[in-house]
Amino acid sequence: GELALVRGWNETAVGLPGVGGVHELIAAYVVERPDAVAVVCDGVSLTFAELDAAANRLAGYLRGLGVGAESVVGLYAERGVEVVVSILAVWRAGGAYLPLDPGYPAERLAFMVVDGRVSVVVGHRSVAGPLVEGLLEGVEPAVVWLDDPATRAAIDAESSSDLDVQTVAGQAAVVIYTSGSTGRPKGVLVTHEAL
Repeated sequence: GELALVRGWNETAVGLPGVGGVHELIAAYVVERPDAVAVVCDGVSLTFAELDAAANRLAGYLRGLGVGAESVVGLYAERGVEVVVSILAVWRAGGAYLPLDPGYPAERLAFMVVDGRVSVVVGHRSVAGPLVEGLLEGVEPAVVWLDDPATRAAIDAESSSDLDVQTVAGQAAVVIYTSGSTGRPKGVLVTHEAL
């Protein structure tokens, strides 16, 4: 009796939706509930329709920089709605994102950018500081400063329509660096399916 009840409570297995990428699940909400609030941070909010349009514009800009399948985009930004827009944009462009915490020492950031084969960094110049800005320029990814007026204008000029980019469930979605048992950070690829 009680054992059967406990087993019933533990029946939590859920079938995975038949989509290639996490962003496709979000796209379904855009269609179903475009005016519902999707993201809120520090008093700033975006509806699903606004999130969708902003992510598509940035995704188009990133595609123009060569971002696609197997691309890794470093995300070096202040916490806020633009982080969510950027993650979604990277996925829509076909790439994976690598979080680069502004609180990390410059040496660790440099290692992650090189070891993670980062091709583009998206972020805020306001949190970079001269040392990190120089470091990012030095390893030669394209750096997209979201708070640069000219860059913002170029992104805003992109189409807000969906990009026709195919994503498979086994494709990388995010690269996470652990502390590493040897003292050197170790990158771990997480697929859309696992996420």
